[in-house]
Amino acid sequence: MGRDLLPPARPDGRLDRGLAGPGVVKLAEIDTANLLFNAPAEVSLSGTADGETWFELLPRTRLQPDTPHRFRIEDAPVATHVRVDIHPDGGLARVRLHGFLSGA
Repeated sequence: MGRDLLPPARPDGRLDRGLAGPGVVKLAEIDTANLLFNAPAEVSLSGTADGETWFELLPRTRLQPDTPHRFRIEDAPVATHVRVDIHPDGGLARVRLHGFLSGA
């Protein structure tokens, strides 16, 4: 059986992860499957290319429990890392980002 490869989120409900390479995020899948009473109320996504300046990919958006959510990301700049913020706290079954690698 597979093991969870990601450590738990920080106490402030934030999770920072590097992408495979510099790229542009076009679609975010946020899944709260099987989380009826522990799903976060809202989620937001931020990206960075330099590790210091963060830009908004997905504004604070309402989530439903036990539901896969798909969000289009419009006009996103190139990012190397993405930060997931959940508000107030709770669990996520899956975070999947789709896009393409940039030539940079």
